[in-house]
Amino acid sequence: MSTMKGVDGEFLGVGDKAGLDIWCIMGTNVVPIAKSLHGKFYTGNCYIILHTAEVKSGTRRHNVHYWIGEEAKEEDCLMASDKAIELDAALGSHAIQCRETQGEESDKFLSYFKPCIIPVQGSFSSHWRRSGDECDGTTMFRCEGEHVARLREVPFSRSSLDHKAAFIVDTPSKIFLFSGCNSCIQTRAMALDVIKHLRENRHCGRCEIGIIEDGKLASDSDAGEFWNLFGGYAPIPRDVPDAANGGPMTTSPKKLFWINKRILVPMETHVLEREMLKSDRSYILDCGTEIFLWIGMTTLVSEKKTSATALEEYVHLQGRSSIGRTVIMTEGHEIVDFKLHFQHWPKNVVQKLYEAGRQKVAAIFKHQGYDVAEIPDDKPRQLISSNGCLKVWLVDRGCVTLLCTEEQEQLYNGDCYIIQYSYAEDGKDYHLFLAWFGQDSVQEDRVATVSLMSSMADSVKGRAVVGQVLEGREPELFFLVFKSLIIFKGGRSTAYKNSILQKSNRTEQYQKDGAALFRVQGLRPDCIQAIQVHLCYFAATEAIIVSLFKAKEVFSFSQDDLATEETLILDCGEEIFVWVGLHSGVTSKEHALDFGKMFLQAGIARDGPRSINDTTVYAVAEGDEPAFFTSFFNWDSSKQAAAMLGNSFERKLAMLKGLSPKMETPDRSLRKSSSRRQEISSEPTTPEQQQQQPAAARRTFGSASAGRTARERLPPPSSAASASPATPSWSLKSRASSSPSTPATARRLFPSSSLHAPGTAAAHLPSPTAIGSPGRRR
Repeated sequence: MSTMKGVDGEFLGVGDKAGLDIWCIMGTNVVPIAKSLHGKFYTGNCYIILHTAEVKSGTRRHNVHYWIGEEAKEEDCLMASDKAIELDAALGSHAIQCRETQGEESDKFLSYFKPCIIPVQGSFSSHWRRSGDECDGTTMFRCEGEHVARLREVPFSRSSLDHKAAFIVDTPSKIFLFSGCNSCIQTRAMALDVIKHLRENRHCGRCEIGIIEDGKLASDSDAGEFWNLFGGYAPIPRDVPDAANGGPMTTSPKKLFWINKRILVPMETHVLEREMLKSDRSYILDCGTEIFLWIGMTTLVSEKKTSATALEEYVHLQGRSSIGRTVIMTEGHEIVDFKLHFQHWPKNVVQKLYEAGRQKVAAIFKHQGYDVAEIPDDKPRQLISSNGCLKVWLVDRGCVTLLCTEEQEQLYNGDCYIIQYSYAEDGKDYHLFLAWFGQDSVQEDRVATVSLMSSMADSVKGRAVVGQVLEGREPELFFLVFKSLIIFKGGRSTAYKNSILQKSNRTEQYQKDGAALFRVQGLRPDCIQAIQVHLCYFAATEAIIVSLFKAKEVFSFSQDDLATEETLILDCGEEIFVWVGLHSGVTSKEHALDFGKMFLQAGIARDGPRSINDTTVYAVAEGDEPAFFTSFFNWDSSKQAAAMLGNSFERKLAMLKGLSPKMETPDRSLRKSSSRRQEISSEPTTPEQQQQQPAAARRTFGSASAGRTARERLPPPSSAASASPATPSWSLKSRASSSPSTPATARRLFPSSSLHAPGTAAAHLPSPTAIGSPGRRR
């Protein structure tokens, strides 16, 4: 086998296929771990983990982690950091390397091993001949987390129980789940996934399951059997507040060191600048809860190992082996969290090879005399049926006017419009509603347009999705609906005309007898647009408002992460989808669209903030997912649980116990009680009908409490079946994905439970996590 200088031969040729590769540190060697043992880590060992993700452009994205067991030797820790450097070198020095300590693993790392990782006492060297999991005696686990399960074994004792988490007691004949009264529904649902894993792997699928709720007495058979394991029932003491939440949070001063032969040399500075980092050196940036190692691009592999050793020594010397996050990166491949600590970090404009090649081919055609702007895509994407019915309404003074067929393809940039595109697919009726805001439209019309669109979408029979679109930032879907479109300057609404009269310099307006300049563009020959521009055309930029908001990313997301109690945001770059679960706290379409605005204003993006006007926002309800949403997932229609009664915990429990799930019909009227089903009119909701709706349905997003998590509004599991929350008015049915793949773009999933409105406490939220591997449209 050919070798690379300073790189272990086991790492050569790896990373070509998507998935996981794991090695265990054995002295100075690395031993590959079989796929069947992935997720099984011995506490006395250190491991190297490579996660490879495919990107649409045909390249691979790599993330390297090295896991440190709590009983691992110090020399194994140093060897693990060296081997992580070698693996990165074998991959081209492009990977991000993260140090993971047992019990403090990052969400990104845990997302590779769903439903969980279960550390095993001992070392791999003494158990390497054993395979599978054996259930010897009784073991007890503490389970936390919502989208990833943080599982750790605790002593089998009543004193290990508390009210904050879920606890799993695994006996030879039965597995018990004890749900603390202060644990959230998502944590309990994750614990059920762990129980399913234990039953299949430790009990060959043959094991009873008992559910115990905190505070329930021994009159319940499962509860009585559970407490007998501890010698009888006894109350659990109240939870002690975490020390971290006992007082105000303090920010540790940043410390920057450059590494000189394993010696850390402090750099005295009050402001960090990118120019301070030299390409022939390595630096450690200590930010308190995070420690970064930055390695210059011209350093040798041996020098990188020396820097990694210095990092390990620094972490141990500081007594922070299991606290915070440690990240290693190479110059040119820095993560956002690192760059945010520096003033004026320059943006890297790196042209993709594919795009550069397309432009070179276009240049060759131009040289031969052809007028070619760029080479078109080989095959257009079919995002939506082309046989639908289009209707367009002009919004004026809070009312709508339906445009005739000739006028509906002639819009004015001073007006706002409601576009309804109705189509049939898979024998079902779908409705796409879009609120289009002209660039010169006034705020009064924009607010009215969103409200009127929401009412219209509530009134139709079928599956409705709503979205907001700003002129100049229209998604491809918008133009496919129109096929041909002309956008004129000026406007017809009263509010726009009044705003023009108040201005000293009037906006240019289209006149039939005057001169006008149009920009002609198109996705394909049958989808052309003509947009009027200024006679002296130029591009303008717009500043954005950066909020106080923070979000925690869901890594390696899948359809299973769409929990019915939550509102989640799927970030696809130029488009974001706000997905609303049936049992979430979102009360209306406007509420959902506002969540999208909050997310954009928070500036949670791979390269920092982006303008709120650069992105189209869609609101999608659970059970109503259209193909242009489900195509971002490996969608399985058989998993669709939109019509199941209860929260995610109750749904999973019913399936785990093999019970027939209770079904409910989603209520399409605006937040009406599930016991009152009313016929849905095809006309927009009238004010009289709105007065009959519950008060919760008429709440606006302005309240500071509107951004609270869904679990704060839900009853405990014992009462959820009898008093389930009202369902959103705009829930729909799902359909299978049929869209082809799309251009490579970052697609990330965020639960809105981690978004807080201004004025609410957000100090306990973690900082935005490192960027995860993108999902793929299939």
